[in-house]
Formats: sequence, C-alpha cells, structure tokens
Amino acid sequence: MRNYHGLTAQGAYTWNQCTDFGSSTQSPSTYQNSIATLIYYDNVQRKGMCDFNVTQNFSANAIYQLPSPANGRMKTLAAGWQVAGILTASTGVPFTLLQAGDVLGQHGTSFGAFPDVVANCNPINGNFKGNGLNYINPNCFVFPTVGAGSAIAPLCNQGGTTPAGGQVLCLNVQGNERRNQLIGPRLVNVDFSLIKNIRLSRISESFNLQLRVEAFNVFNHTNFQAPTNNYTFGGDSALTRSPRELPGCWTPQRHPPDRCNWELK
Repeated sequence: MRNYHGLTAQGAYTWNQCTDFGSSTQSPSTYQNSIATLIYYDNVQRKGMCDFNVTQNFSANAIYQLPSPANGRMKTLAAGWQVAGILTASTGVPFTLLQAGDVLGQHGTSFGAFPDVVANCNPINGNFKGNGLNYINPNCFVFPTVGAGSAIAPLCNQGGTTPAGGQVLCLNVQGNERRNQLIGPRLVNVDFSLIKNIRLSRISESFNLQLRVEAFNVFNHTNFQAPTNNYTFGGDSALTRSPRELPGCWTPQRHPPDRCNWELK
C-alpha cells in the first residue's frame, strides 16, 4: 500500500485447492452443501473438493483524497473530501448432483447415488441468468448403466426398464460423477463510500468530524448461491435467490435498511 497523488490502494489474490474425504464442522454438523451421509468404505465416492473450498479469491480497496484549494473560502467546503471503494470477487463453492431415493439399498435417503456425467459436455449452463435460472445442464447427466453381459447386471435395479443397446440401467451402482465436482456461481460485489472530514481546530488540533455515506453492492450485481441442498438428478435444476438487491441510497424502500449507511462521528 502506498500513497500516490492522494490515491492509496491495495489488493490481494489467493488460489486454493482443498481436497478431503468429507467435511464437517466441530459440531459435528455438516455444511449446507455437504452430502448428509457418505459411505465410509467408498473412498472413490468420498474423495473430492472440500465443502468449504473456494478456489480463487480477489479483494481490492482504494481511497482517493479529492483535490481542494489550499486556502480561501472554498477550502472549508471543498477540502477533506474522499471517495473509497472495496471490490471482492471469488469463485463459487462446490456441490454435488445426486440420484433421488434409496437406489443403493442403504435403508435411507441421505446417502445419495451419483449419476454418470456425459463426456465432453459442460454440466453448467453459462447463460443461466437468461434461461430461467437453470444453472445445471441436465443433458450432461444420465443414470448409470452396465453391459448386459456384466456379472452385476442381474443385481441391477433397472427401475422397471428393459435392456437396450446392450446396456442395462443400473440405478444401484455409483456413476462416474465425483463428490463436489460441480462449482456454483461466482460472487462479485462492489461497495462505495463518500467521506467528508472536517477539522475543528478551535476544539483541538487533532479533533476531526467525519461524515460518511456508504452504499453496498453499488452496481446492483445479483449474486446467486450454489444449489447447496444438492439437487437430485431428474428434479429441479434451477437456482433460488434472495430478493433482488438495489443500491439503498436511491430506493431505500425496496430492500433492507443496511444497503446504505449514513454516519457522523
């Protein structure tokens, strides 16, 4: 951080990759995007990105001292003004798409069987904001199958279907998807501040009265949370979101009161 003609700025970038066989807190409750129950002996299924993994994080902040007259009557009004901003951006959190029901025969619905991921298919719909918030591309996922001549074919839960194309639907085997293979939407936010410093030397040489106006999410960028309840394959692939956030300075009646702060200290 250094001052250059009244501008002071700093930034930080981190890259992280965390892998484990299941994440939880000390409670030991799980995270929102955790699979409720992992099969303890299936390390292939268990291994994946940590539920709390955020691969890339960037933050930057700056404050600029606006130029003002050195003396004269305008100094009182024009001096002491500053503008400041904070930018934060990060990649999304991981999540997993699961099959519905107890197709693995574990006598519970919390284990979750993985579907197959279609090769060379992007499972994330990059245009989800303009496509009904359908974040997942369901065309990239299919139910697992095995060869009709496979030794495990007679044990398959075929879901009432018949073999086709030499393949047998086998809902009770794990697909090739891996835990936390999918990544949720990125997050971007910009906050802005306008500051007026008024020095009251008649009281004390160090006495300063400061007026601050702070606007959060000033560019009205809507951020979406990942499907943290691990949507089931064949079910809802859309995202839910909190109410649209608008800069509170201009439309305070439309959203929470903390969107814009006025402070005097």
